[in-house]
Amino acid sequence: MAVRSRSAISIATSLCVAILVVASCGGANGSSGAALKAGQYTTLDGATASIGDFEGKPLVINFFASWCTPCRLEMPDFERVHGAVGDKVQFLGLNVQEDSGRANDVVKDTKVTYAIGLDRDGTIYRGYNGITMPMTVFLDANGKLVKTHAGALDAADLTNILHNEFGVT
Repeated sequence: MAVRSRSAISIATSLCVAILVVASCGGANGSSGAALKAGQYTTLDGATASIGDFEGKPLVINFFASWCTPCRLEMPDFERVHGAVGDKVQFLGLNVQEDSGRANDVVKDTKVTYAIGLDRDGTIYRGYNGITMPMTVFLDANGKLVKTHAGALDAADLTNILHNEFGVT
C-alpha cells in the first residue's frame, strides 16, 4: 500500500512539473519577445520605462510579489550575481500587480540594487506566459526571449544559466 501511495505521489508530482514546464516554455505571446520589447512599466519613482530600454546587452527579468516568500528568498542571490557579472548582463525586477509601497518594502528587505519596476496590471508577466511566482525570463541583447524559468533560482543556477545562454562567466 505504501509503495502504491509513493508511486501515485511521484506520478502526480511529475505530471505537475511537466505541466508547469510546458506552460512556461512560451507560446504565441512570449515566444519571440518582439511584442514585449516596448512593454512599458512604471519605475519606483513614478517614471515610465520600457523593456526596450535595455536592448544592447542581455537582460534578466525577475517577476516578484511581496507575498511570495520564494521571491524574497531568491532576490539576494540575484543581487550577488548582478554584482558579480558587472555590466555584462542587465537585471530588472518587476513587481506584479502591487503598488510601489509593497515593492519598495521588498527592495529594502532584500537590499537589491538592480533596476526595479512595477508591472501594475500584469501585462508584461502575462505576455511571457507567467503562471507562477517567482518567474524569470532571459532576453538576449536584441530583446529576444531565450529562456523562461518558473520557480526560484539560487546564485549557482542563475550563474549557470547566464553562462549557458549568454557565455557570461
